[in-house]
Amino acid sequence: MFEPEHVGLYFGTTEIETVNTHARREPFKSALATLSTLQPADDFGAAVADGFRYRFAGDEAAAARTRDLLINRGLGLNLPTDGSISYLQACAVTMATGQAFELVRDTLPDDARRGWLSVYNQQVEMLRAVTDDLSLVDEIWRTAMKLAGAVVLERDDVFVLARDDFQRIVGTHIHPEGYLPGVVEKASGGALEQQLYAAKGLTLAAEIGTQAGADLWAFEARGISAKTAAIYAAAYYEYRDTWKWDEPPSPEDNDALYVSNAGFFEMLNRKLDPIVLQSTMEKLRPVFDPFGGGLTTLSHGVPVRRGLFGFLG
Repeated sequence: MFEPEHVGLYFGTTEIETVNTHARREPFKSALATLSTLQPADDFGAAVADGFRYRFAGDEAAAARTRDLLINRGLGLNLPTDGSISYLQACAVTMATGQAFELVRDTLPDDARRGWLSVYNQQVEMLRAVTDDLSLVDEIWRTAMKLAGAVVLERDDVFVLARDDFQRIVGTHIHPEGYLPGVVEKASGGALEQQLYAAKGLTLAAEIGTQAGADLWAFEARGISAKTAAIYAAAYYEYRDTWKWDEPPSPEDNDALYVSNAGFFEMLNRKLDPIVLQSTMEKLRPVFDPFGGGLTTLSHGVPVRRGLFGFLG
């Protein structure tokens, strides 16, 4: 069933209500404090951060700033054609642009919304038409981009095709241990980075699909799901020395890689027993990844359980 809520690509009113209910508990308390002071240096970060301010704090001025970036400045709708960005990056930009739009969608005048959607549809169709010379990681991000485009454009036909692509990838390309042979065995260096990107794309796709009515998190084949690949990738934030496929990044580069791509960890963490990623999340929070859902510690955080006599713990 295709039922986009049009609140955000990766969250809906349920997540907002959870934050409102538990705003004084962690991790939401710290995430809300971060949101109040967050000043990203790039336009994508600014658009997503202000969209979060609108959705979670009712900040109309923030919504106006995101609208300006989208409508008046064409944020994300003028992809370079000189080869300066990769196909994966083009998909990530298109998804981040769609997320920014969804965050303020209900504030846009009808004419502006229709005009923007027309241009966005052209971009989605252009990227959908690319099928040659794509790596497996590219295919994963193409699938995630198609799901995002389907939600933004209200295209149930595209949604069904993308859902089927997701299920095919999960069913055929993930080893029971969690790695993707078509990624790590074919990478000419940087296999950990490529596994992380694959896991991120699968996680974002699963969350978009689930929020729009198709529980892609629940899809399994041979006991394998998107979680299998995501958990495998997440483990190497703290255990990079055990990476076996090629030379892992240096500790500094590994930290930078994971910090800049950590948005999907909160989405994954919500699907697991909190103890599984507890150490990792404590080190990474608060997570802000404009190309991975935004301030996902806020939108996807799990409230800390209350201990004995109501004390936090």
